[in-house]
Amino acid sequence: MKHIKLKITAFLLGLVLVMQLNAAEGFTSAGKVVEVYPTVNGELYVEVAATSNPSGCTHASWFTAASGAGTSRVLSVLLTAKTLDKDVQLYVTGTCDQWGYSNISSVRMK
Repeated sequence: MKHIKLKITAFLLGLVLVMQLNAAEGFTSAGKVVEVYPTVNGELYVEVAATSNPSGCTHASWFTAASGAGTSRVLSVLLTAKTLDKDVQLYVTGTCDQWGYSNISSVRMK
């Protein structure tokens, strides 16, 4: 019984390490802005049709930016890109929110 518990513990630790290895920061591939969803609390949710997302989060095409001074600038670039039908790249931080959306810290318009 002790041997089985040790194997289960080792398996779970390995699983946690693999999940952490999949999470990385960096820019997504370029893609069109599909949907922009700002909240009254200052948070921002956005769907981008990017083909690669290094964060490894559950929802690969959904992203979020926490409320803060830079969130309005990110929103401005996203809305401009949507209006002009331009591609964007999002910089993901390698962390996911509680819904499995990638946290972002910046955006660049192509």
